[in-house]
Amino acid sequence: VRWGGAAPAGSAVRTLQAMAPVMGSVEGFVKEADGTPGVGIPVLLDGRRIEYTDEVGRYRFPDVMQGEHRVELSPRELPAEFDPAGTPPGQFHVQSAKVARVDLTLERLTALRGQVLGVTGMEVESVVIRLEGTDRATTPRDDGHFGFYNLRAGRYRVVVDEGTAPEGWRLATPAAVEVEISGQVEGPEVFFVLERAKAEKRVRTITLD
Repeated sequence: VRWGGAAPAGSAVRTLQAMAPVMGSVEGFVKEADGTPGVGIPVLLDGRRIEYTDEVGRYRFPDVMQGEHRVELSPRELPAEFDPAGTPPGQFHVQSAKVARVDLTLERLTALRGQVLGVTGMEVESVVIRLEGTDRATTPRDDGHFGFYNLRAGRYRVVVDEGTAPEGWRLATPAAVEVEISGQVEGPEVFFVLERAKAEKRVRTITLD
């Protein structure tokens, strides 16, 4: 070995490569369950870098260090109609000069709507409607329409608090209805009908001596 001489060209290249950061990239698509592209969806890399999907739902992070990484939807920037907890994070390994592919599926939140029906002019705003098993409750507008929003897909039991019906009125329909909703379309509209409560007839008792 001759000290002070120039290192072979190949050796110098290998030395520089060993000293330089080893980088790759990650890309993928964000789509709903039916294949609809998620446009403008925020994707978070390792909790620090953020990129938004394009018109076909594609995202890309260049210059990602070799090793283990994680991508997920960014809950702070995610549009309100999607469930941030419905998409599990994607774990992946980046190799030098390679592209890692990680696709994510969006879970769209949906709504459940209904109406309390009575006679024209009836004040139904006091009627309380609840989603059984949750802390969600609402009251109708003056036209009787009500709604629950940003719901996950699943089966729900919609219940009317019968004690909140207007005075002199009662439910003519069952007080509870079960509804199945998906994330792609809203569930069927729920109807509750009020009718005038029948007055109790007083029976006069006559005692004969």
